[in-house]
Amino acid sequence: MTAKFIVVYHEPGDPSESERVHKLVEQVRLLGDVDVEAVSLKKFTGCSNCRRVYLLMFTRGGHWLSLKEYGVDAVLVPPYVTASAIIAELDKRRLDSVMLVALRAKRLLDAQHYDLELIRKLVAAKGLDAEVRLLDEMSTAKKPETTKPVAPLALLSGRLVRAACSLTEGPCLGPLLHYGWWHILSWLVSDMLAPDITT
Repeated sequence: MTAKFIVVYHEPGDPSESERVHKLVEQVRLLGDVDVEAVSLKKFTGCSNCRRVYLLMFTRGGHWLSLKEYGVDAVLVPPYVTASAIIAELDKRRLDSVMLVALRAKRLLDAQHYDLELIRKLVAAKGLDAEVRLLDEMSTAKKPETTKPVAPLALLSGRLVRAACSLTEGPCLGPLLHYGWWHILSWLVSDMLAPDITT
């Protein structure tokens, strides 16, 4: 890969959802006038001259660590961007509580806990009741366990979203890119246009 910036994403359970990432990256390219390319995690083979690799995931875990082991220091979606998107959607829907739902990492579990707790604290700092729920697998619940709104920490539609949404009798915010588009877009453009202080 020869683009200056690479945006890597996890393949969604619904293959048609990949188009959302490609549209996001096209918008980043147009707004920032930057050389950027989107590629799925399965197809990412590294990059020769890129300035930065972005991994569109919300916490550290096995996928992030795998890239690091290959010598790629991928930047995750910052916790403040994730929290801001969730807060804005809760505000729009006039909701005052949320259960943040993620799939338990197979590696770097302590780092995942740290990242999730930071997102939770940022949401709570807005005066909202926030808790974290980790799933051991992505199967749907036999019966709901809460009436709280649920925010799946998934970028796109797929099994994690379905499993998370099955936990509540209340509203489910759905995939983060569906409602947090502007937050992720503005972070990517701002970061890519920031001066490179290493040159």
